Amino acid sequence: MRPSSNEAGRPYRYPAVMTGIDTAVLEWIAAHRTGWATWLSGHVLAAGTNVVLVGIGCIALLGYVAVSRRWALALTVGAAGALAATLTLVLKQLIARERPPATLALIDVGGYSMPSTDAALTAAAAVALFLAMKPVERSTRRLLVAVLASAVLFVGVCMVYLGAHWTTDVLAGWLLGTLAASACAVSVRKMLRLRACRAPWEQSVAGLSGSDNRPPA
Repeated sequence: MRPSSNEAGRPYRYPAVMTGIDTAVLEWIAAHRTGWATWLSGHVLAAGTNVVLVGIGCIALLGYVAVSRRWALALTVGAAGALAATLTLVLKQLIARERPPATLALIDVGGYSMPSTDAALTAAAAVALFLAMKPVERSTRRLLVAVLASAVLFVGVCMVYLGAHWTTDVLAGWLLGTLAASACAVSVRKMLRLRACRAPWEQSVAGLSGSDNRPPA
């Protein structure tokens, strides 16, 4: 595997502990791969990169938002995804970490490795969805957390299993996505509160303007 380098061309040194853990985990996975797990992980990756499936998912989400009028939810999830994607793109160029070598990987997706874009996007969408949801019963909330966490974990494990990412790439992506979603959720809430506070004032101003324009009795 070629040593990673930054934009100036100097070798980028990763902590020995991080490199050792990444290599040990991927070597263990490579020695214990099975046919069904490889088939399942490959289909998960294919589904996530299939333009048609992604398009259908986006259309379904937009349809749900239009029917339920959950504009704050759509704004939070969309902003979190856009922010996470932008940050991963920038950080990949700055960190410039090479992907796992062909001796350990089943696929070659190209580009730099850290942080994982798939991990960041899934974490951002899941966290944003959870934070933007209206209050529900505790049992329903626990079920939602379990489903979202399982989905995020499953995608991350598949990426490491296939050798598309190191373990720490996925961990970094999860952290980045969580931070992006939290920041967007807070920003959207503040924006909605500001709008709610301004609404009565705008109505009162409009009322005064209307009364001034009325002809005298």
